[in-house]
Amino acid sequence: MHWTIKLPLILVCLYGLGLLLVFLAQDRLIFFPRRHPGLSEEDKVRRFEYTSTSGEQVAYLIGETGSPEKVWLIFGGNGSLAIDFAGLARSVITQSPETCCVLIDYPGYGANQGKPGRRAIREASDALWAALPGELGLSEDELAARASLLGHSLGAAVAFESASVWEVPRVFAVSPFTSMQDMARRQVTSAFAVGLRHRWDNRRAIERIAEMDDVEIEIFHGEEDGLIPAAMGRELRDLAPHKIQFTPVPSAGHNDVICAILPDLIDLLAGGKNP
Repeated sequence: MHWTIKLPLILVCLYGLGLLLVFLAQDRLIFFPRRHPGLSEEDKVRRFEYTSTSGEQVAYLIGETGSPEKVWLIFGGNGSLAIDFAGLARSVITQSPETCCVLIDYPGYGANQGKPGRRAIREASDALWAALPGELGLSEDELAARASLLGHSLGAAVAFESASVWEVPRVFAVSPFTSMQDMARRQVTSAFAVGLRHRWDNRRAIERIAEMDDVEIEIFHGEEDGLIPAAMGRELRDLAPHKIQFTPVPSAGHNDVICAILPDLIDLLAGGKNP
């Protein structure tokens, strides 16, 4: 075979191999699960066990668990655990004792069974949402009316998608990306991003949330974020600028942004919109 014919075939084969590697390795590029036995009653939390298609899952309830006036569901980033937000939750409860904070681990994280993935996280989140009313002494409608969601990085995508599915119009997002597809383009170029399996799309989720009544969306983004640029947070704000508050955080990066805004974040979660 002439080399002019061989070269295109070689390039196609190399591209196909690269695409296959991206397809197979993306879980390791996106998720960084950490194992931990989790919090116990000695930590003054209630362990809430529930079941999803991934197996046995555990969430942690801090604060009022008998018909709370406000409920915060907190979703961490791809390298975070629920226990990382225990200090934040306790500070919120100190200011707002009638609030319950629900700290969530993804499948494969903490003490949870299964492996992380968009479908697994979606199914586990829905299973938690379905089980929470009985645990908190609320009806489904009361939970939807009193709930707000907080997410950081990947957790912001989980929060936006969950809010759009559960019809909860209150989301606080820290360092959100526009879409996982856009992130893949940044990391592996557009040519290989077509192999992405975990397609979170915050634009689409926000558009659905913005159609609800009494929408409250707040976005915080570190101006020095080298992983998810602040321009992505601004782009999400521009989808519904009359409904979305965008707060840039000077000198903050991706992993230190929550520490940078912690006092304000505690006040916001404790004060929150009270339905």
